[in-house]
Amino acid sequence: MMQRENLVAAVRKAAEGLGYTFYAESLLPRGGRISTLPAACLAPVKLTGAKGRRDCNATYGLTVTLMNQATEPAGEVWDVMECDALELVRLIGEEEGVIVVDGVRCTPCRLPVTRYGELALSVEMEVHMFYRR
Repeated sequence: MMQRENLVAAVRKAAEGLGYTFYAESLLPRGGRISTLPAACLAPVKLTGAKGRRDCNATYGLTVTLMNQATEPAGEVWDVMECDALELVRLIGEEEGVIVVDGVRCTPCRLPVTRYGELALSVEMEVHMFYRR
């Protein structure tokens, strides 16, 4: 299995373990919609660096958007999603082949992503992976 596929599977496993319905933008059919909340939507994975010949290190840029029902006060929902984001990062970091997850940034989204009017938190990170050719 390719590193990218391993990484997507790791994000899926972590998100679903936290109670989120997982969506990968690259796997949604054209015009596909997010239909269940809470949801975790993975943007297409970016390979941002690689080095090594036989023993290789690859760095992937990930953006996962966590979405949940909008309730009052919004700060409490974002606090919960922020805790979930940190747990998501921890779980991804425990997967086989992952060296470290760093550069984590959590940003509340100002506008809803779907027609449900949800609150969303964008979670960006860099995942450094090791593999042998």
